[in-house]
Amino acid sequence: MRSFATFVPAKTIFPAAIAAMTLLSVGLATRNYMAPKQNLSGAVDYLRTDLDAEARVYGVGVAGPLYNSFYGADWSLIETEDDLNTALQTPGPVYLVIAFPGRYFRVLPTMDVMADAGSLELVKRFPGTLGDGNVLIFKRG
Repeated sequence: MRSFATFVPAKTIFPAAIAAMTLLSVGLATRNYMAPKQNLSGAVDYLRTDLDAEARVYGVGVAGPLYNSFYGADWSLIETEDDLNTALQTPGPVYLVIAFPGRYFRVLPTMDVMADAGSLELVKRFPGTLGDGNVLIFKRG
């Protein structure tokens, strides 16, 4: 049998591969644990300090019940296009808090169109590492 000349002895390839995978895993894990999975409390803190007196706050999708039950927020809920249209009919400042924005922009395409058109201003983004884990706060007027 003919042997091939290598620069690295065969006995060191496996340990080197294990070391490389370990370093890569540590790097990815560090990134994932530096930020919260979802920064839910960041949105509550932000709105408590930056909320206009006459502003109304709505939790979009799962954000409404989540914030109301865990944070005592008492926000109105938006779960359908009709809910969104009703919430935006009344003049004045409105804040929309969205957890899992990718999902809820698909569920509420009008909200996505309004955000793209500038009718809704993204005032705060709280990054998260849980898939679509960002928490977004939009403001209308």
